Amino acid sequence: MGRKNTHNRMTLSFDEDRLRKLVKGLAADEAYAQNTSDSRVIIDRFLGSHNFPANKDARYFIENLYIGAGIKQTLEDFFSFNAAGVGWQPRYANAKPIIQFAHDIALRWHVEVDCETTTISNVVTNLEEITNLIKTEAEESPEAKKQKLLSEVKIGENLCALLQSETRLSYAMVLSYVLNNWEIANTSTSTFRLLVALTRTSLNWQDQDTQSKEAANTISEDAIAARKQLAEIFTAMGNGWG
Repeated sequence: MGRKNTHNRMTLSFDEDRLRKLVKGLAADEAYAQNTSDSRVIIDRFLGSHNFPANKDARYFIENLYIGAGIKQTLEDFFSFNAAGVGWQPRYANAKPIIQFAHDIALRWHVEVDCETTTISNVVTNLEEITNLIKTEAEESPEAKKQKLLSEVKIGENLCALLQSETRLSYAMVLSYVLNNWEIANTSTSTFRLLVALTRTSLNWQDQDTQSKEAANTISEDAIAARKQLAEIFTAMGNGWG
């Protein structure tokens, strides 16, 4: 798939002199009325044409996504933000669409977890906490549900073992476990601390040139579409945030 150069280019050019004069004239009149500059009017008009959410938190994540944080860092920042909830409860309870997005894009981009990093212990610790929550729920459940939950406990224990023995592991594999146990996982900030540590150790995000906080200047059409999708999810989620 083709790639597009999205490096900073702020100079406006026009194919027609008539169009240039029209834009300049309209901007100048509005700038005079608002006691501001022509460029400020054009910028405000452009930003106003985008569907930014009214909620300040949702808008913050969308702005950072485009300012240069990239998808990986934006996800990590959101997970960290949601982990800072009240008591042991996440800040916002409607975060599942973000996790589903991260899971789906990770499958498409083959995002992996670097199991050799020193911070992998944080991933394992928080995953163990979620597994223990599921185990507790199993002990208090009827037999049929108990057996299903105990099978999930076993999966969680196997994931912990893989994280400590493998060199690389699928990022989406761990997210699948969270999504499959969402009813329980969504009640604890351990889930989002897990997602913070997991995302921090992840590799191969295709909207970045390198595994750093810098977004790519040259970005694929697929990455552009993914970024737009993530912004739309934040907008929809923000409607439910007080």
